[in-house]
Amino acid sequence: MIDIDSLGFPKKARLLQTSDFDVVFKQNNFRVSTSGFLILARKNDFTYSRLGMIINKRTTPTSVKRNLIKRIVREAFRHVKLGPVDTVVLARPPANNETKKQLREKLTLLFCELEKKVGNQ
Repeated sequence: MIDIDSLGFPKKARLLQTSDFDVVFKQNNFRVSTSGFLILARKNDFTYSRLGMIINKRTTPTSVKRNLIKRIVREAFRHVKLGPVDTVVLARPPANNETKKQLREKLTLLFCELEKKVGNQ
């Protein structure tokens, strides 16, 4: 298992290729959502989890807010132990109206819910 707490967020722990995102979209085994976020996940062939994010300009017009959301998503992802799972987080328009505290709470709850689902299988 890769220790992403001590390494920051290494490239190894990211989904970088379009093909990796496509696989998660087409073959997701786990799905959790709120009005502001959708998280899709599937088991991978590695010994560690990887994260991909889709936070676009249409959803979140300002770069400041997009970067804030990305930082909070990465932080919530670091604190959960998912095992070998590829995860994609999609932001929806209501996320743009949330405060930092609300974003942290929602994402923490979503990742905890995902952790329970992954742990049950």
